[in-house]
Amino acid sequence: MNRNVVIGIIVVALIILAVIYLMPGTGPQTTETTPAPKTTEPATPPAAPAQPTTPAQPTTPAQPTTPAQPTTPAQPETPAQPATPQQPATPQ
Repeated sequence: MNRNVVIGIIVVALIILAVIYLMPGTGPQTTETTPAPKTTEPATPPAAPAQPTTPAQPTTPAQPTTPAQPTTPAQPETPAQPATPQQPATPQ
């Protein structure tokens, strides 16, 4: 075999290995662990809409309320009197 042929085979083999290694997603895996979740910043709240300025209305003092009339507690119901048993009529 000619010297140039051997060098050509080696160069082609190195190019093939480089293409295989550099292909996206097919490189050697470095770790067996899953990647850590990414931390995200909390969303900023939207800016509050500008409130139109209105002149302050003078407030009137609240009218005092009259106290409610006290209610009397409900009278408990008296229990019903039991019926008096009647004596059976005695034959004479």
